[in-house]
Amino acid sequence: MNRKVTIKFDENQSLTSQEIIDNLHAVYGKNAEIKVCPASNTASAYIHYGISELLTPEQALIFYDEPELYEKKLKLLRHEVVKTLLYILNDVIMENEEKFSN
Repeated sequence: MNRKVTIKFDENQSLTSQEIIDNLHAVYGKNAEIKVCPASNTASAYIHYGISELLTPEQALIFYDEPELYEKKLKLLRHEVVKTLLYILNDVIMENEEKFSN
């Protein structure tokens, strides 16, 4: 008989969600369904999580692979993330306005 097992825990050691997934796949196998999300359901937790997902992989790459260019490249990365966030914000505003009009 097959069994489905769900394990929930808070994880604060990994830099990225992908790192968590990779580590757990190594333990539980490639067929394991692993879902990573914020520890809280608050809007600010989701925003923090989203920004971390947008920023951290590239920031880590720059930090470890190009430390001499870190400050310069972080400034550019910050600009790109803010641009993405503004795009998403404007999209949500337009979607809301469309809903308000209906």
